[in-house]
Amino acid sequence: MPFLNKVVLITGAGSGIGEAAAIKFAKGHARLALVDLRADILKKSAENCEKISKTKVLKIVADVSKEDDVKMIVEVTLKEYGRLDVLVNCAGIHGEVTVFDDNVMDKFDNIIKVNLRSMVALTHAASGALIESKGNIVNVSSVRAKAGAVSFAYSVSKAGVSQFTKAAALDLAPHVRVNAVLPGPVKTNLMIHAGLGSKPSLAGKEPLKRETKTEDVAELITFLASEAATSITGSEYVVDGGFLLEH
Repeated sequence: MPFLNKVVLITGAGSGIGEAAAIKFAKGHARLALVDLRADILKKSAENCEKISKTKVLKIVADVSKEDDVKMIVEVTLKEYGRLDVLVNCAGIHGEVTVFDDNVMDKFDNIIKVNLRSMVALTHAASGALIESKGNIVNVSSVRAKAGAVSFAYSVSKAGVSQFTKAAALDLAPHVRVNAVLPGPVKTNLMIHAGLGSKPSLAGKEPLKRETKTEDVAELITFLASEAATSITGSEYVVDGGFLLEH
């Protein structure tokens, strides 16, 4: 029970990597605060976690791109549990954006707000509680932070997450560890909602010839959040089946 009595806050917990991480933490008997913009998928994710942990899960419907919502997320979590040990910044969106788009700045700003600015805001809002608990943060970036840019706005946002992770790790040391995971192609609702689900998938075509699953990413997230990783901070861990070796 590596997370017994630990309070874990996960954004984007209604589906994909966030949901897989929530289930993995539930198996470790964490006390969960799950956040998503959609109440329906959040409810289902929370119910799945409750079946595993036999413990009530705190569900928070919120828009992480809004500062008032970010403050509310942390306040509600602390009111419910009285502490915070782990913050998993997983909420994110995709989108095809080119410099030729008429509304390029609106698209760019929206992706940056959700994928990067929200992580900065949540880290700021949660930093006091995490310092008190000597907790840690795991940010979900992407191999697109390092590989060729399919959508420049998405790639820029994820490159920003990687750099923010290093800067925040330095700012919050020695009290709080901050690390990032960089998933490769993983078929999630984020990809499907972005219109990528109908395109030929890269998943399973990497050198390892196996599809990276959300559970693989969740395994890495929980490792970095655990006591087994107490000497790791400011680091980026790729989980991509070797995708970056060819890109």
